[in-house]
Formats: sequence, C-alpha cells, structure tokens
Amino acid sequence: MNQQVIDYLQTNKDSYSKESLVEQLKNSGYDDSEILESINTVYHGEEAPIPQANNVNIQAPQEEKNLCGKLYLL
Repeated sequence: MNQQVIDYLQTNKDSYSKESLVEQLKNSGYDDSEILESINTVYHGEEAPIPQANNVNIQAPQEEKNLCGKLYLL
C-alpha cells in the first residue's frame, strides 16, 4: 500500500471523480495495482475501474478541467 497515493486520494476525492484521480496517478507513474489497492482503501471497497491508457476519455466540466492541471503529487 502506498501512503502517498492514499493521502492524495483522500485529499482530492471530494473535488474530483475517481476516474480523474486515477488518470492523474497513472500519468504520475503509479502502477495499476498500487492505485487499485489505494482506491479500495480510500473508497472502502467501492468498485473502482482502472482506465486503460489507450481508451481513457474523461470529459470533465470546464471548471474541473482548469483545476486538473494543478494536481500534483509531492
């Protein structure tokens, strides 16, 4: 389990969709298994599909799109 991923998800889960957070984590280089384990921990086992890089098509509202570029992991 990766505490940085868990902290990131807990901090941002009320502002962004799971899919957006997962995509940001994947773009930051985290493994699918790390992300899935952390999602299950933070969302208490709610189903959390891991989007594949070749078929991700997230359409966020305009204001969320502007904020997505500002999400960074330490």
